[in-house]
Amino acid sequence: MMQQFKRLTREQKGNTISVFLVSALITMIFARIHILKDGDFDFTILGWMKVHFWSIIPAFASVWILKWTKLELITGNFIVKGLLNWFLTIVATILIELSFVLIFYLFIYLLYSF
Repeated sequence: MMQQFKRLTREQKGNTISVFLVSALITMIFARIHILKDGDFDFTILGWMKVHFWSIIPAFASVWILKWTKLELITGNFIVKGLLNWFLTIVATILIELSFVLIFYLFIYLLYSF
């Protein structure tokens, strides 16, 4: 049986976006702390995954925050919601880190082009 999905209001969209952005920023902070603690960074996919593994903490916390704001993206048990939020947090983290790299390269290009 198909469920009817309701569109999110502007406030709900804002809450959802802010929850995932904060989760991604917390993930980036945890990753930097991990890199500073170990002293080096393995520039491979597995190294990136090891450093960003701590994103599971803000991802599962976002399940409670979204439930507290009475906004549930999917119906299901806590583990399924947590894994979905973990995936979305990782995607948000990747997008933020790529945008930082793009801004950095753009800044360097503009700095040396004049």
